[in-house]
This record gives sequence, C-alpha cells and structure tokens, in this order.
Amino acid sequence: MAKPLRYPREALPGRKRPQRPCPRDFRDRYIELGWESIQEHYRAGWPVIARWIDECGRDELKAARSEYVIRNGRRMLHLIPVEIKGRGSRQSA
Repeated sequence: MAKPLRYPREALPGRKRPQRPCPRDFRDRYIELGWESIQEHYRAGWPVIARWIDECGRDELKAARSEYVIRNGRRMLHLIPVEIKGRGSRQSA
C-alpha cells in the first residue's frame, strides 16, 4: 500500500510542471488523423490530447473530423500492410 503524502504535491517546490501548449497545427492534424493516430504524431498522452481538443472546441472539432472522414475516409499515421492469404485449391486424388 502506498504511503500517504505528508504534503500535497503542489506544496512541494519544483513539483508543478508547466502544461504543454497546444500546437498551432493541432486542429488540422486532428481532423486529418483522428484520435487513433494523433497521440503518436505528437508523442503526447491522452490527457494532454483531451485538453487540446477542449481548447480547440470539442464539438466543432468532432463535427469537422466526421465530415472529413465521410469525404476522404479514415487516414492512419502508419498504415500496416495486411497480407490476405487465399485458400489453397483442394484437388481430389
């Protein structure tokens, strides 16, 4: 069991980290890549991405992403090639 803190983290000097600012091109990249790839693109965790989405206007951003997907389809940051193996022909002897 974790030992309770004697002081809240905010009271300890040097413990408060500055928040990473939202990148200028975040809105465009999110519309293009979507949630699936945006974390990898910016190398940021989901709480940071969620905050950036809120800062850019969540509802408007989701609507713009939906419209983009309808027009262009989904786009992934790294496409993984999928090999489709066909069934071999069965020949009777």
